[in-house]
Amino acid sequence: PPLAKMIGEIFDIIGVYGRIEVRTSRTGGLERGYIEGMYWKGGVLSRAMYTDPTDLRAELEDAAILVTDLVIDNPRDLIKPMTIVAQAKIKALLIVAKEVSQPCLGMLTRPEIAEKVKIVAVKAPGILMRAQGEALQDLAVLTNARPILGAAGDTLQSIKPSDLGRARMVWADKFYF
Repeated sequence: PPLAKMIGEIFDIIGVYGRIEVRTSRTGGLERGYIEGMYWKGGVLSRAMYTDPTDLRAELEDAAILVTDLVIDNPRDLIKPMTIVAQAKIKALLIVAKEVSQPCLGMLTRPEIAEKVKIVAVKAPGILMRAQGEALQDLAVLTNARPILGAAGDTLQSIKPSDLGRARMVWADKFYF
C-alpha cells in the first residue's frame, strides 16, 4: 500500500508527459526525487560515448549543452565549442544537433579528448523542421542556452560561452535522450 500511494502521488505530480526512472536504493525504504527536464526518442550517436557500455547508457553531470539545428560535418567546426568548454574547466559536454558526421564523432571520441571532457552527441528532437525548432527552443529555455540556428545565420564559430546551456544531470541510452 505505501508503494501504491507513492506511485499515485508521483503520477499526479508528473502528469501525462512525465517520465519515471526507477533506481535501486541502498536505504531499503521508499524515496523519490523530481528533476525538471525533457526527453525524446533518439539516442547516443556513437557507442563510444556510452559511460556505461553494459547498459548502453551515457550519463553526464554538470554538463554544458550546445543546442543547434546545424548539421555538424566538419571536425574543425567543433574546435570553438570544445575550446570554450576547456577554458571554463567544464568536464562534460552534451551536443544536441540535427546531425553529426562520422568524422566529427571520431574526433569527439578520441581518447585524448575523452580524458579531459566527457562528450555525448545526440540527435535533435523532432523530424519536421518546425517541430524540431520548437523542441530546440524548449530545450534552450530549460537549460538557459541560446540555440545556434542555421536560419539565423549562426555558426559554431560564432558561439560564446553564454550560448551554452547547463544541466545538473543528462542521460541518454540506446533509445532515448
